Amino acid sequence: MYQYATAFMGMKMHEDEYKLLGYEVNVDSRYVGQLEDLIRDQVYRWGLEIQQPVLGSMYDPIFNLEALAAVREKFFKQFSGVLEALKLTDPTTPEARAVLAYYVQSVLERCVHKIVKMFPVDNLIVSGGCFYNVKLNKVLLDDIPGKFCAYPLAGDQGNAIGLYAMDHPSFRFPNNLFWGHRKLEDVGVVEGLKYISRTGLERDLLEHLNQYGYVNLVRGSMEFGPRALCNTSTLAIPHLGFVDEINKANNRNTVMPMAPVMTRHMYQDIYRHSHQVWKSEQYMICALEHRETPPENFRGAAHQYKYPFHLHFTGRPQVLNNSFTDPLINVLEKIGPLINTSFNYHGKPIAFDMPSIIENHQLQRTSNNKFNTLVVID
Repeated sequence: MYQYATAFMGMKMHEDEYKLLGYEVNVDSRYVGQLEDLIRDQVYRWGLEIQQPVLGSMYDPIFNLEALAAVREKFFKQFSGVLEALKLTDPTTPEARAVLAYYVQSVLERCVHKIVKMFPVDNLIVSGGCFYNVKLNKVLLDDIPGKFCAYPLAGDQGNAIGLYAMDHPSFRFPNNLFWGHRKLEDVGVVEGLKYISRTGLERDLLEHLNQYGYVNLVRGSMEFGPRALCNTSTLAIPHLGFVDEINKANNRNTVMPMAPVMTRHMYQDIYRHSHQVWKSEQYMICALEHRETPPENFRGAAHQYKYPFHLHFTGRPQVLNNSFTDPLINVLEKIGPLINTSFNYHGKPIAFDMPSIIENHQLQRTSNNKFNTLVVID
């Protein structure tokens, strides 16, 4: 449903789905009542379908790849019906995108909620691309009394790894996602790019953050998957103004707010139910509600969550354990939580080797020469 909604709205399937989480908070309040009726009807219909066998049907692409066309047509018809009911026509307009995003996200949350409620679950582990939806994960966390874990891989690798581990008890899961080994080296003078040692990292980060409000950091091995985890990141003070500057310099839109990186005690102080998240708090994969309305100087890393949106805020944090010897811990202790977003210009892969690091860096600086990049070459 999500991928076809993305295509229906004129965006890229398998790439722009996350934007729906941002679009939905812009839904016009005059549409919400009618949308809720449409959502309830669809959830009821799908609740009935869950109990009926569909294997081998025209809508079952596992048995018949040609069914994908039928599924696409079915969803497009459904989305057209939603717009028609609200007297909207063009699905590419911001108004229509907000309506459809609200509809799709609500249907997804409520259908998965119904499935979970069918079982007496105390603790829950999920994996697969669907569960990169941070708001859906919050719904699941709220549904259970115990611990919640979302495996931090965007595809179905988590299922395969789990099945392998069942048959191979000696297998040990990796304890991080820094799998992209690379050679970071001094390749000569590049304006705005500085080669530093690990021992100088704290000093240089504080200097750039205090002077400019943001800085790129590249160090160690690259992150596997779509999340920057402070090895290939742009770090920033969590003000909305800096979010705008980062997006503009990277030729990105401003649909989604950014995620914060913080220490564990900050995490526990800021968010409700943080104690329920198990093994996932390091990966920006689960939204948690703020204990209090976030101050203005933290709104760059706070999400408006559900209708009425001005009353509810969540964040999808990355937690650095205080026991780590990471110099970034000291920076966080001195400055507070920071925005952590991927270091890449829109349309370019996340910076990996030195040529791509320099390319992304220089593209940023064509728009804003205050952007600087720190490359740790120890």
